Amino acid sequence: SNYFINEASKNIKEEHLISELKAMALVSQKKNSEALAIYEKLSKDFPGNDMYYYAMATIYFDNKDFDKAEIFYRKSMAISPLNPDTLNNLGYMFVEQNKKFEEAKELIEKARILKPYAGYILDSLGWLYFKMDDMKNAQKYLERSYSLSEEDYELCEHLYKLYEKIGETEKAKQFKEKSVELKKKKDAEN
Repeated sequence: SNYFINEASKNIKEEHLISELKAMALVSQKKNSEALAIYEKLSKDFPGNDMYYYAMATIYFDNKDFDKAEIFYRKSMAISPLNPDTLNNLGYMFVEQNKKFEEAKELIEKARILKPYAGYILDSLGWLYFKMDDMKNAQKYLERSYSLSEEDYELCEHLYKLYEKIGETEKAKQFKEKSVELKKKKDAEN
């Protein structure tokens, strides 16, 4: 009888893995509603897996459904409170919405402590400072982020806006051009 239990367990794990891969493929094809349906089923079947909530939150964030994104980022954090990507994404989402800056700072700082050399987290922190009108810290973190991840069009766009705001027009122009070029490259790949 152990044989049958082991075989059934293997089949469940394989089905679960196939569903995960299918959902990831659907997201890459921009078929978000189909991917959400799979992640919702997976989250019901495996409620202790924070990554399903994280995946759903990210899809809702991409769809600009920020209320649902926040709900699912928080569900993910309830299971895994030290996941730096979840902390960063929720914080960055608040920054993008120009709200909850103090909570955003707490979340992103925690993510930075957990993953100090992640360029995207430093970008989030720099962008937060930019939105809070602290150009000194914005420049510090955005430039540090750029030293780690030069090929990020969004980061280049943030640097363009920073340099434009502090009056460094030549640097602003360079980063605006680089941002546009990298965005075109990314769009061509998708």
